Amino acid sequence: MLYTKSIKHPVLFDLVSGKTSLDENIISINRCLALLLTSAKGELLGQPDFGSRLYELLFDQYSNTYEEVVKQDIVDAITKYETRITINTSDITITQNEDSIRNSYSIKIHYVVTNSLQQNEFNFVVEERVEDNE
Repeated sequence: MLYTKSIKHPVLFDLVSGKTSLDENIISINRCLALLLTSAKGELLGQPDFGSRLYELLFDQYSNTYEEVVKQDIVDAITKYETRITINTSDITITQNEDSIRNSYSIKIHYVVTNSLQQNEFNFVVEERVEDNE
């Protein structure tokens, strides 16, 4: 379970108070969503189910009919690991970026914060990973 406040990354310390800096609610949720959705399943040691299959689904076999599978994968990951928000597949928009040098998609997620009913939107771009063979 992820909490209302999370430690900032990189870890920052307030030299005056001696405390660790914390992110507030929406910033914390958005950072956790970015981490969750850009991590591949099996990438986090000890939690093999953490993450999503975005890179696999978008760049290996994506088609318009496959869009619902991608959206459902996003919803499943968020429902399991980011319990502070509610979301369903109709809250997600996926657009292929035509002007990009690399193959990429813009993903917009509209969500509601569970305890306050505050609405917010999380936008991010997923680019195809290029292996460096140098």
